[in-house]
This record gives sequence, structure tokens and C-alpha cells, in this order.
Amino acid sequence: MEIIGSLNPGEKLEIKRFYLPGITLKDKCPKCGAEFIDDLGSSHLSYPIVGKEFNYDFYCEECYHEWSQPIILNIEIKNG
Repeated sequence: MEIIGSLNPGEKLEIKRFYLPGITLKDKCPKCGAEFIDDLGSSHLSYPIVGKEFNYDFYCEECYHEWSQPIILNIEIKNG
């Protein structure tokens, strides 16, 4: 098999709801310290950017605080 082409870093995927089953983001609210867990199998990334840092937004249900954390989504396809 031959794999042709690539995704360039910074390329925005035209996928409104990009789910990642098995991936969970965990953080603590910087305002009240409540633990936040977001399962990307049921939540989603919206129009993610490949290979370049972008912000993921969090929202604390305890104190209604919003904050962002930088993440990078890398995608790889290779021969098995």
C-alpha cells in the first residue's frame, strides 16, 4: 500500500463535531479548584486544527467560570 499526501500543520479540519472515543481531558477550575473531566467520546472538538496549538474551552458547572487550555491534535496514518 502507498500513502499519498499529508495534512499540513495548522490546517483546519472541516469537521464540526470531531469525536475522539477513549480520550478524556481533565483539568481543575482555576477559580474554585473543582475537577473538570471532559470525555471526547461524548463531547467533541469543533473544527480542530491539525499539528498546531489551539485552545480547548472549559466551563465549570460549580462556579460558572470559563477558561481555555492549549492542546495539539496530531493525526498519523502509516502502513501497519
